Amino acid sequence: MTQDIMYQGVRLDIQAGDIRIPDEVITTLHESIDKLKRRRDDIESLTVYMKRENAQPESPKQVAMRLGVKGNDPYAEESGLYWEPVIRSLTNKLNRQLEKMAE
Repeated sequence: MTQDIMYQGVRLDIQAGDIRIPDEVITTLHESIDKLKRRRDDIESLTVYMKRENAQPESPKQVAMRLGVKGNDPYAEESGLYWEPVIRSLTNKLNRQLEKMAE
């Protein structure tokens, strides 16, 4: 499933194949955008790639996130058992990358 959402002026593009994206995940992504915008306000897009190892609910989830900003786009990926903690961890990684870019 692909979703293209505008949130706070940021294009949120979710590439998830055949995965149904729960509302909680969308809320977590909105929170991620809010957090990242506190670091840098010229964010144009956040592209999220979501994949599950197999169809079992308890299988590892893989998430990659690319932040669209002027210059090099920060990118991070991680896997875990639940979508929300992985997304929060990736948000922290992207935030650290933005911090280094500002130095």
